[in-house]
Amino acid sequence: MSPSRITRFLPAAVCLALAALLPAQGHAAVRQHRTTFMENTPFASVAVVDAPTTRKAQSKPYVLLPEQAASCISVSRRKRVFLYLNHYFPERVGDSGFFIVRITAPQGDADTMVHAFRNSGWVKLEKEEELREFAIPEGTDVRFPDLRAAYRQAPAEIAPIDRAKEINEMLGGDFHARRAGSLTVSAADTGLFRNDPGDIAKVWHYLIAFKATSFLNSNARPIFNFEPLPGIDTYEVEVASDHSFVTDTAHLTVKVGAPCERTE
Repeated sequence: MSPSRITRFLPAAVCLALAALLPAQGHAAVRQHRTTFMENTPFASVAVVDAPTTRKAQSKPYVLLPEQAASCISVSRRKRVFLYLNHYFPERVGDSGFFIVRITAPQGDADTMVHAFRNSGWVKLEKEEELREFAIPEGTDVRFPDLRAAYRQAPAEIAPIDRAKEINEMLGGDFHARRAGSLTVSAADTGLFRNDPGDIAKVWHYLIAFKATSFLNSNARPIFNFEPLPGIDTYEVEVASDHSFVTDTAHLTVKVGAPCERTE
């Protein structure tokens, strides 16, 4: 039975509550098992985890992708949107790397909010000391233009490790780091963070460590999430990897509780 036929016989208040849970009209999401997604999409592709609630989202086996030739996916309104990254690279199996992810929400101003998250699997900049996950401490006041200016300093002006230290101080902790056994500092490969996204309301920066796998049902799942903002339904997701893997950037538009615009 279609949603319209279901809601036809329900009170208005119930209809409104149900509408928030139903998928928005627009581009239909293609539901795939993550093994199919891993095998049939390019390395560093991004998908939405099929988890309308946060309960056990990290263990869900299915992901949502846009229709063929589309770059937008529409999902129902939810507290958190979980994203999954394709780290299938049989030719480099076991090699360590990291994804650089930026999510932006439009309709902003010069005082754009900044959120930063780094997963586990990293060590400190100057010693082999393992780090826990990092999330920007609550109350840390970082203006996006100031952070972008720090990333835009030319390599001739500042070494990657000094850039990393400066940004870490701004963000209130060890956001930038190294993969264990590697001399590469994450701040050396963050061109995505330097790009101008235009007027935005909030920006999320992520560093996601991974190991390349040849196992399609990998348990080492590079999953992360963002919390949609009240009154904003459009989120632009951009993904790059450190340059030892690929130099291309993947892009996905996520509409939360709103339809994607149709393109012919």
